[in-house]
Amino acid sequence: MSSYIILFVDDEYNILQSLKRLFFEYPEFEILTALSAEEGAGILATRQVDVLISDEKMPKIAGSQFVHYVKERFPDVVRCILTGYANPENILKAVNKGEVYRYLVKPWNDGDLISTIRSAAEYGRLKRYNRELETQLKAQNESLKKEVARRTAYLQKALTTVKSEQAKAEETLGGIVTLLSHMIGLVHPEMQEFSSRAARLAERIAVAMELEQDELYNIRTAALLQEIGLFEANSGDHLNADHAEDGARLLNKLSALGPIAILIKHHHERFDGKGDPGGLSGEEIPLGSRIIRTAADYVRLIYEERMERSAALEKMTQGVQTIYDPQVIRILRDQEAAVKDSKDSGIPIQIKNLGAGMVLKNDLILKNGVLVLPKNTALTQSMVEHLPNYRFLNPEETVYLRAVPETE
Repeated sequence: MSSYIILFVDDEYNILQSLKRLFFEYPEFEILTALSAEEGAGILATRQVDVLISDEKMPKIAGSQFVHYVKERFPDVVRCILTGYANPENILKAVNKGEVYRYLVKPWNDGDLISTIRSAAEYGRLKRYNRELETQLKAQNESLKKEVARRTAYLQKALTTVKSEQAKAEETLGGIVTLLSHMIGLVHPEMQEFSSRAARLAERIAVAMELEQDELYNIRTAALLQEIGLFEANSGDHLNADHAEDGARLLNKLSALGPIAILIKHHHERFDGKGDPGGLSGEEIPLGSRIIRTAADYVRLIYEERMERSAALEKMTQGVQTIYDPQVIRILRDQEAAVKDSKDSGIPIQIKNLGAGMVLKNDLILKNGVLVLPKNTALTQSMVEHLPNYRFLNPEETVYLRAVPETE
């Protein structure tokens, strides 16, 4: 254990010698002495003293004045007063100011003096150690703050990069989906129109079922690309189960389209388990596949078999529990009822006859699924003149206008 350094300051040489002899047999103490406050201050400036014991009554500078000086300049030094001429007023002031650890009285008891100085030295070391720990902890906290700030900045930069890459990937994926849809349109234009209508209806059903955004995207995209298997089959017929598997295999070549491929693969399953390709039944069939089958069959009945909507709904209702999911059919009926109510309350007009000042009752959507104008849009002359520029917009198609302005 390192020695405690003790400094005695007294203007009496004999007193200092007595103290040195007293501590001679205690090797844990290194004793330094000074005959004046000035000499003591010089020692304090060059040595790391643990305990100062100063006489009170000294020439020029009293002990109480000296310990005040030491407290200001060397705060880690534990300060004691050793005197035979104690002034109670000075003692009280020094104690109240926290300048003195102990007041010791001459003549002293050797055992008490040694015990007191040992306690003072241990107290001083502990106080210094605590201060060093606090300083170290403060430095570590500052270092930690800087490290946290650095890591936060790094993570924010990484997150920005990830979001940017994700946006690029989504943009690329969207471009691929659009390209595949256009390829279907180039080879089989009527199938692109069919798929676009089925995709819009499937999305409406999915929204009514309160599905998550990623599920909505997968269902809409799968419905839009449901005919992609025809490229593998080189056939002009609508997809059957084999074509659906061909399309799924084609899309699975791009991992990001995997969830969409699954929906396409199983959208010819039957609710009773008698469909293809997997013979899945009920909720074993992915929900998106059940929705797409319902939407596609409904669009096919209306636009290819020219059935009235009510007749098409009645026919599909007969397939509940065998071909179709009862919940999906119920939502389809609700959706069609809402559309009928909306159209019944509007004024039908062909697109070519639209004019400035008219207000759309419903969204104006191209055959490829692109939204041109949202519902409740008040048409301007510029909008009307721009409509013929849309390639997939049929001027003969009927849209509906608001009969009476709605309250905003």
